[in-house]
Amino acid sequence: MSQHVKSLKEKDKTIYQLENQIDLLRKSAKALKGQVLQLQSLLVQKEHQRISEANDRVSLNGSEFKEAVAKRVQEETDKANSSLQQVMERLSLKEQDYASLENEFRVALQVEAGRYQQLFDSHEALKEEVEASRNTAVNAIEKEKKAEVAVNKMATVGAAVGDSVYSNLSINALTLH
Repeated sequence: MSQHVKSLKEKDKTIYQLENQIDLLRKSAKALKGQVLQLQSLLVQKEHQRISEANDRVSLNGSEFKEAVAKRVQEETDKANSSLQQVMERLSLKEQDYASLENEFRVALQVEAGRYQQLFDSHEALKEEVEASRNTAVNAIEKEKKAEVAVNKMATVGAAVGDSVYSNLSINALTLH
């Protein structure tokens, strides 16, 4: 009997292990069924979303698409025209600023040309005055030299005359004494 009891215990043990495996397999099958149901639900949801998106799409040849394109083209054209208008306005302002600066520069050049002409005229007048003064100085020096020569000649003549007068006076004075 002991062997029979042993055999029964082993069979009970095996049954217990098999029951545990069956429970595990049932739980696993239940989890897999839940996952399959989730995947089926997700697949149905994705299909509905795809159909909805397909219905929302506009046909490339349809009037809605053409209207949407025309509207978008008009918006872009309006933006481009607005940008062009702004650029033209800024360009106009810059051209006005440039013309103003150009006029200011032109006036400044005229003022400087007037100053230069005054300076040039003053320089020319001063140059003429210097030339006239130099000529006057040269003439004065020449006159002074001539006067000096004349004075020297007179002094020489006067000395000669004075010597002869002195000698005549001396002779006369000696004879009179």
